[in-house]
Amino acid sequence: MNLHQLLLDLPNWLVFAFVVVNMLALGMELTVRKIVDPLRDLRLTAKALIASFVLVPLTAYFLVNNLRLEHGFALGLILLACSAGDPFVTKLTQSAKGDKPYSLAVMAMLSLVTVVYMPIVVPLLLPGTKVDPVEIAKPLLVLIIVPLVVGLVVRARAAQFAHTWAPRLDRLASFLVYAAVILFAVVHYAAIAAAVGAHAILAACVLVSTGVVYGYLLGGPNQQHRGDLAINTAWRGVSAGMAVGIKNFPAEQHVFTMAIIVVIISSMILMPLSATYLRGKNLARSGAAA
Repeated sequence: MNLHQLLLDLPNWLVFAFVVVNMLALGMELTVRKIVDPLRDLRLTAKALIASFVLVPLTAYFLVNNLRLEHGFALGLILLACSAGDPFVTKLTQSAKGDKPYSLAVMAMLSLVTVVYMPIVVPLLLPGTKVDPVEIAKPLLVLIIVPLVVGLVVRARAAQFAHTWAPRLDRLASFLVYAAVILFAVVHYAAIAAAVGAHAILAACVLVSTGVVYGYLLGGPNQQHRGDLAINTAWRGVSAGMAVGIKNFPAEQHVFTMAIIVVIISSMILMPLSATYLRGKNLARSGAAA
């Protein structure tokens, strides 16, 4: 493997490492009950599903048809709009001082629904496309479910060990994901710059921004949940979207480029939003409650 290929692959491996370490740390911090309880609010759960699987895909469909995106960019945008649930939202929730168990519960639910949703909806929006749910479920199982379950077992069997190591793993996860985002921007700079005139960046900005609005408005009366749902709705399920794109459209380079653009735009919008506005709102709420 030459140096160029290594640089191209390194951000992907950093993302994989982040997901495993982050889910392991979350499992060591939480319990099954804390993860499941937030979803018992059926009304709020239904709103989360509507935001991610009705409003965001409809927005993407509108953008594709009105911005006249090139074929590959349009494919990438539709695939990302139809996939939801990504482990990175838990880091954003942490930065925003949100409700981590709630955010994790929503993320897990959206990931599982994506496995069923994409094979049904993507062929409707992209005629001629076939989506294999097994290919979507594989990374979900290996990278998300297994580390989370291991962490929960460690927490149940060795609470002191989990208490000691969970914060360390959490710091490692933060380093890995920020390094991955920076490397994605550096390594794929040329492809991103070439997309400036193709309306792809504009489409990504609109998709992410409207995702924030949908989640915040449908997040219910609880300030933390509004912010957490805004993050979960805006940050799309990149791994599932890319997996479908690579399998079904291997010759469409712009599909991958669109995914990178959405990741970078999401980072540019959601990282500052979480660390400033949402954090301030949540801290103010906590202070008022005290």
